[in-house]
Amino acid sequence: MSGSTHTDSRRPKITRAWKGPGTFCDQGLERAILDQLGTMEFIEAIHPRRLRGQLTAAEWMDLVAHLICAVLSSCSQASSKLYNALAEQIFPDADASDCRNRVITFNYDTLLDRSILEYYPAHEVYFDDIRLSRSGRKAGRFDAPLMLKLHGSANWRCTASDLERIVRGLAAADDEVYVVPTVWLGGRELPVPGSDVSPLIIPPLPAKPIAEIKLFRYLWTRAFEYLHEAREIVVIGYSLPPADTMAAAMFGSFTSSKLNHVSIVDPSPNVMLRWRRLFRRSQVPHAHWSYFEGLDEFLASADA
Repeated sequence: MSGSTHTDSRRPKITRAWKGPGTFCDQGLERAILDQLGTMEFIEAIHPRRLRGQLTAAEWMDLVAHLICAVLSSCSQASSKLYNALAEQIFPDADASDCRNRVITFNYDTLLDRSILEYYPAHEVYFDDIRLSRSGRKAGRFDAPLMLKLHGSANWRCTASDLERIVRGLAAADDEVYVVPTVWLGGRELPVPGSDVSPLIIPPLPAKPIAEIKLFRYLWTRAFEYLHEAREIVVIGYSLPPADTMAAAMFGSFTSSKLNHVSIVDPSPNVMLRWRRLFRRSQVPHAHWSYFEGLDEFLASADA
């Protein structure tokens, strides 16, 4: 079954369950999800009979996660040369243990991943618990992943029950974090809604359950550690959206005595002002700042 067929089968179910003003597609994805979950939570608490026979919040979010995965998986890598050039600039060494740079990303897509995975195995790129298939074994140990995908990835898979627990924010117990038993790389076939396989992504939620999920607590902790050691930070296309309070907290609280250069790559120069305000604190030294309107301009400056 093709990705477009999967996408078409999900959209009617998602839009029929929509309870906000206008349509689901009228708003940005994050705003639409937050509004929908808030409305469903209110109705469930005040008038639960109105939800009988309808999708629960967890079921609706599962469909949204599948839709996100389907859309992103069908995206073509139109700028593959730029992504390849960026990957080669970040990771010029053949051996991952020799690489000194790291990528921290909040994106689900795999556009940059595809270039990196051509040269390094998945357990060195993502984290060493990831498997190449559901029944496969762990590939080996690697303590410093090259790419930290803090909200999950369109090509990661878990069981449907694991995704439901992540969406609901349920830890194994009050004093424990929830362990996703098996995470594996997805192949060309997309997971089907209603099956026992789901994409492992954390959709936009009112409160992201980062601290309750062992894998994501590890990824965020490593990202925070990387920032403490950073000599240079390059921000590509991340505008510090107000809703992402976890990211603002992470970037706004690391300390560094080594940071000497910050580059911002974004179509809007106003984004640079947001980052400068965030980094302007006593624990971060006065760094040299550079601004680039696009990725091609940034790569050209690196080659000059």
